[in-house]
Amino acid sequence: MTQAPVMFTLALVSARRVTAVAFLTTLAAGVLSVLWIRPESPHVVQAMVSWSLELLAVTMIGHSYRMRRLLEERARIARELHDLVAHHMSVIAVQASTAPYRIKGGASEEVLREFRDINAAANTSLTELRQLLGVLRGDRDNPLTAPQPSLDGLAELVESARRAGTPVHLELPEHTPEVGAAMSLTVYRIVQEALSNVIKHANGAATAVTIALDGRDLVVEVVNEAGAQSVPGSGYGLVGMRERVTLAGGELFAGTLADGRCAVRAVLPQGEK
Repeated sequence: MTQAPVMFTLALVSARRVTAVAFLTTLAAGVLSVLWIRPESPHVVQAMVSWSLELLAVTMIGHSYRMRRLLEERARIARELHDLVAHHMSVIAVQASTAPYRIKGGASEEVLREFRDINAAANTSLTELRQLLGVLRGDRDNPLTAPQPSLDGLAELVESARRAGTPVHLELPEHTPEVGAAMSLTVYRIVQEALSNVIKHANGAATAVTIALDGRDLVVEVVNEAGAQSVPGSGYGLVGMRERVTLAGGELFAGTLADGRCAVRAVLPQGEK
């Protein structure tokens, strides 16, 4: 039958939803054709069952091949990321830790602190990168169990931005809101990306980070004065923020205010406890 190779090819190249719709449509068309013709053969039911099982089998085989190809591609991407990024992050961490000993005449305490911060940031980024690569590779034997960033880490995040030359004021609610781990991580990542953008595009501009409660909504705001710098960005950070906020069922504003300041404002419903 011609339907079997067609379904196999479709399952091999298409998403599961598309394949499922095509399978059900083909199956329904086959059954309706038999009912329309009204054959008198006593073996028609057996033939229809056999045909349906054959169609299902080739569809599942095609889908299995597709999933295997996707897993292989994810593993390849993970290897490429490790080769291209993890190696360089490791070099940065090592160089930052050894640079003070290679400076003739020694280094001041301020310079030493800068190198320690660079080393710590590189190691943190390397740890998170390895966690991501483990997910891409599908590692399950030795999963990394390091805690994810949360609301508790905002003060340290803001302090790192200050050390990078950006004056940041952090305002938190009097009582830390009780939110789930996913929501807490979302808030941290939004603030992290917003501060990264300030450092890249307007380093030195006065910035305010505010976490507040508005009814049952958690409001995250990062507002900075206009900076003298103008460094083009890729836009991926903003896309990532929007994806996180959308997954949390919230709304995001990112742009320039009427007074010329730049702002990121996320409203996140506290549905997770």
